[in-house]
Amino acid sequence: MLASVLMMGWVVSPMVSDLPEGWRLPTSAELQHPMLPESPAAFTSVIADLDDDGGDDTALLLKSMTSNAEALWVRMSGKEAPAWIRVNEISWGSDYANVGLVMRIDTAEPGVYACPEAEAVCQQELEGPARSLVLSSTGIEYFRLGSTSSLYFWDKAQRRFQQVALSD
Repeated sequence: MLASVLMMGWVVSPMVSDLPEGWRLPTSAELQHPMLPESPAAFTSVIADLDDDGGDDTALLLKSMTSNAEALWVRMSGKEAPAWIRVNEISWGSDYANVGLVMRIDTAEPGVYACPEAEAVCQQELEGPARSLVLSSTGIEYFRLGSTSSLYFWDKAQRRFQQVALSD
């Protein structure tokens, strides 16, 4: 397991010194959230083996330096993996200038997850109750505090992240 360093309240892999071009870590002001008064940087990074290759991958929530956007980025640990993968991006547009970090992330442990929608991936990996996803590897829960939630997991066959809604 890679050693981690504490940086601005973030636990970040030492391999993540080169962020994607045009993206940066959120400022302390952008991290503020009324539901996280004691630890505003909570739920902003995930370090886990997301593709079962034995190496720690790093997921970060980053802010754009060129537009009013935030995104979930993942750096895979494998030698042949792309440097960064943009998994999801939210563009707020000019009507919402200076918006803070809205989404958060956490580790999604392997297990069975209910799918509120009949998503194709849930049907493909169906085991047990209808509309369930059997997650065999660690994934990323992507959520808005007190609201919507999705799960991203690495699809080995398609070599990309798949998304499954966990809430309506």
